[in-house]
Amino acid sequence: PENVTPIAMRPVETATTTQRNANDNSQPVELPTNQRELRDTIARNPAILGRVVAAEPFQEIGKLVGYRITPKQNPEILEAQGIIAGDVITRVNNIQLNSQKQGIRALRNAVKAENLEVVVLRDGIEVPISISLAQ
Repeated sequence: PENVTPIAMRPVETATTTQRNANDNSQPVELPTNQRELRDTIARNPAILGRVVAAEPFQEIGKLVGYRITPKQNPEILEAQGIIAGDVITRVNNIQLNSQKQGIRALRNAVKAENLEVVVLRDGIEVPISISLAQ
């Protein structure tokens, strides 16, 4: 047969291949339920956040006002903090999320914070949410 790869030329399963499989975006991420541990896990590996939640830019009248949050897995983690799918996060610890630069600034601030003061836009109403990461 033409398209058969000889055994000697097949890729060998290595620690790197196993690590790559562990980083496979199609697999669920095991997350700590404790807020502080969750924050620390995300601080160590920020890419995990993108696997757990989608943050889509949300605009009003052509201007960015925040990011619409949609859980990709474990929606109960966000819901336990008072954030539900479809909420638009507009402010984190008094940082207005009106630009990508501000979003990155807020994320960097959040991974070091003991508390998050978040404002979400839900059904056109701003809702303040206080999240303790010290637990």
